[in-house]
Amino acid sequence: MLQVRRKPRGRRDRPRYERGGNVGGVSKRVRAKPGAKRVSLRAAKRAGRAAGNRAPRVSAKAAGRAVDAAGRARSGFERRIMADLEARGIAYAYEPDALKIVIPVARVRCQACGEAVTRVTRYTPDFRFVRGGNWFYVEAKGKLTPHERRRLAAFWEQWCGEGGYGFAVLFQRNNWLTAGKKKRYSDWAEELGIPWAVGERIPEEWLQ
Repeated sequence: MLQVRRKPRGRRDRPRYERGGNVGGVSKRVRAKPGAKRVSLRAAKRAGRAAGNRAPRVSAKAAGRAVDAAGRARSGFERRIMADLEARGIAYAYEPDALKIVIPVARVRCQACGEAVTRVTRYTPDFRFVRGGNWFYVEAKGKLTPHERRRLAAFWEQWCGEGGYGFAVLFQRNNWLTAGKKKRYSDWAEELGIPWAVGERIPEEWLQ
């Protein structure tokens, strides 16, 4: 008698597959052998990288941590400042301190009292110098975002001023701060009383 094989209809009747990905020459869907262990696509990729089929990926955040650990700058703007300081024979430290600051959370207020909600974070100035027996910090800033403005203002109010650390900001460019072109980076710094300069060279008067 001729037997006709019934087509699989239910989920249990369907053949088992493994997702192998395109790792080590394996196609995306490979029919599994009876009793074979299911392997996810992520596990297959990890196995392929371990076997040398593919170089491991490094995220931008992890690469930034590696650069910082090596003692180099985060941006070309900071590297050029470093080169100028070394050419002038000026001793400095790059991002040596992480200081606690309290900043307001943007657009969040307490429902009970209506006051702004704050949080504790850390701020790391770019360069540190010794001036008059005290620390003097310089922040090299290319783009001045609202988040960075809150952090700089909090550091200036909580750590600098009378009896505190010296602090100044070196802007790469004196860009417009508002879309209507009514305020520049320098105007914002002058409103807070923060010393500022524009360029890739730290002024001599800041270091004396």
